[in-house]
Amino acid sequence: MEHRYSKRLEAGLKSLVFKRGIPVATGTIRDVSRGGLFIETDYEDIKAHQILEVEFHLKGYQRPKRMRVKAVVARTTGRGFGLELEETSDDGYDALCALMDALSEQQSHYSVA
Repeated sequence: MEHRYSKRLEAGLKSLVFKRGIPVATGTIRDVSRGGLFIETDYEDIKAHQILEVEFHLKGYQRPKRMRVKAVVARTTGRGFGLELEETSDDGYDALCALMDALSEQQSHYSVA
């Protein structure tokens, strides 16, 4: 059984991964919670405990809004990596909350009552 601090939502959102401010990979945000996210990518030069940034675009504004999250690599797998927010990152938390709100709203439009 998984024990998480917050609900996880499926995303399927394209993203760009940065190391030290330089874009190094593209990927897909597969799932997101208020504490982190999982990026599916074939990029392999990722190590646990690295600090990365992930950029994505949120729809629902007049123009898509670009968001960037700074996080620490918590785990790696053969298909990607899991990131946890840095504790001091209010901007990252706000970005993940905005993404979760957008995903929740999108999913509620497709749910059957």
